[in-house]
Amino acid sequence: MTKKNVITTVVIFVVVIISAYYVYNNMFPVAKPIQYPPIEDITSIEISTDDSNEARKIIGTDFAKLVTNISNSKPTRAWSVNDFPSARPYYKIELLTEERMFNYYVYEDNNRVYIERPYEGIYIIDSQVVNIISE
Repeated sequence: MTKKNVITTVVIFVVVIISAYYVYNNMFPVAKPIQYPPIEDITSIEISTDDSNEARKIIGTDFAKLVTNISNSKPTRAWSVNDFPSARPYYKIELLTEERMFNYYVYEDNNRVYIERPYEGIYIIDSQVVNIISE
């Protein structure tokens, strides 16, 4: 009878853990993969800061490095619910193609670097992107 109780307890424990994860995952979903255009479709990249109206263009090898870092960003469970991030300071990245513009915001928070697509998601990005866009 004891062996039967142990097996029942383990099964109930596993079911509770799986159910809890299912509920958690549905209440706080991970963002979809970040949207970005193919590198060959990008006509220019402009960077500006939250306190400046001046934008500078990214050229050369930094162009490819920046797009690669954006494509490798990892989704989080945090939601983007504003036009601009609430964290300050931030960098605004505009990827321009023939058809449309892709806006991103990069900022540091709690020793991590995040990239945000307004109303789509917040992603963790490699910290070297700050060196690329702040030069």
